[in-house]
Amino acid sequence: MNLFLKLHNHSAPYLFKYFIIFSIVLIHSLLMPVNIQAQTLTRPDVHDFPLNMTIRSKLSKFNITPLNIAQPELNNITKWKLVINSISENATRTKGTNKLTLEDIKISGGMPKHAHGLPTTPMVTKLTNLSDGAIEIEISGLKFHMWGHWFIGVSIPKLSDKAELHFNLSPKNNL
Repeated sequence: MNLFLKLHNHSAPYLFKYFIIFSIVLIHSLLMPVNIQAQTLTRPDVHDFPLNMTIRSKLSKFNITPLNIAQPELNNITKWKLVINSISENATRTKGTNKLTLEDIKISGGMPKHAHGLPTTPMVTKLTNLSDGAIEIEISGLKFHMWGHWFIGVSIPKLSDKAELHFNLSPKNNL
């Protein structure tokens, strides 16, 4: 009864404001999924560890191949090694991968479903020319701070192309 008197003494706009807020919260909660669990991604290009496949760049100018990368521990800075091969004949002769420098290769990454990047700024710290015209790069400064779908992007502005390696960090892979 006391609550009724308190509500009754307030003006209609005041009560209407609380009615709108309550309605929005109620509608939002009804639209939210009930089962909130970690889900395994079904994208065909999301890989589990160890990463040892070859990924073609978006414009098919080069491939990247991780060198048996094991799943990193969460919140630890790690290094990865990749091999980059040029694909097109023209790219090999004019601006091929064997003519690249550390500054020519840009590293990016993040979690697409969370719309955020990496918590660090990784970079290529070592580049080795291989006998077949490919190069081996070492990426330092990689850190992953949560489970889920991640990607690492390798872009080569000289070739106007980028490759993305998508993978799943999961507690089940850490056993």
